[in-house]
Formats: sequence, structure tokens, C-alpha cells
Amino acid sequence: GAVEVWSSDGSEVSPSLAWGGNVLSAKLSRDGTRLVLLVKDGSQVSVLISGVVRDQEDKPSQLIEPLSLAVVDATSQAVAWHSDEAVTVLSTTSEGSTVTLMTIGGESTTKASTTTPATALAAGSGEDSIRLLLTDGSVVAPRGSSWLQVASGVTSIGYSW
Repeated sequence: GAVEVWSSDGSEVSPSLAWGGNVLSAKLSRDGTRLVLLVKDGSQVSVLISGVVRDQEDKPSQLIEPLSLAVVDATSQAVAWHSDEAVTVLSTTSEGSTVTLMTIGGESTTKASTTTPATALAAGSGEDSIRLLLTDGSVVAPRGSSWLQVASGVTSIGYSW
């Protein structure tokens, strides 16, 4: 697999990074200094984090060789930042979805599973910002040890900052 960077005008920017496997999901940190990747290589799925080096004009100029944060469940399909030091990984089967919270250099915790599979993950700032889009079009958010429906009839989710 490889990561290529493109500017908003459609031109390719110089940083690129290649490794074995396919990128399932990738998210740039809010401050633009790190890239988290969910990569599948054979039957193994890993969470990788790469630093982003920027030039004097604040354009990405290089991606640092990624570090492996964790090997995760083979059903993992999406990753997102939920803080400056932590990421969320979404794993889905036909019976539901699980969210794993991972602190860089720290522990991992798993939230309660949903009973309906999720198709998308979004996260803003903090664990309470995590949202899952379920196959039935509902959006759920974590509340204590369960998930609370916060919207319905939704086709896409995301955060903007």
C-alpha cells in the first residue's frame, strides 16, 4: 500500500509512504502533525501512526516511517482521532459493532457493542464526541456503558474543525 498526498487544486504533493498491505482507513490529526492509518496485511490489521513533516509554507513535505500502535481485530474497518493522544477503532460484524479506544503509548479499552452493524465512524474532541452511523441510518453516541441514538435517517457522518 501507499499514501499519496494531494492539494486542494488536485496536484500531487511530495510526501509519500509505502509499505505492505492495504489502507482501510486514514485520518489526519486536528493539528495536521500525525496521520493514523488502519492497514490490512494478509489477515492482520494494524493501527499505524506516522508523523507529518511540513515545509516553511506549512505544506506536507514528508511522512515519517510509521510506528505500530496495535494489532487489532480483523473486522476493523475505520479509525479516527478522538483526542490529541488517542484514536478510536471501529470493528464490525453482521451482528454489531465494537469501538476500541487506544491511547498512544498507553492502554486500550473497548466500549459496549452495538446490536446493529455500523458503516461509519466519526469523532471530534473527546470520547463523548464519538458517533457511529448504523446500517439502519441511525446515529449513536456513547452514554455510560451503552449507546444512545442521537439521530435517524442519516446517510453520512463526519466532523469538521
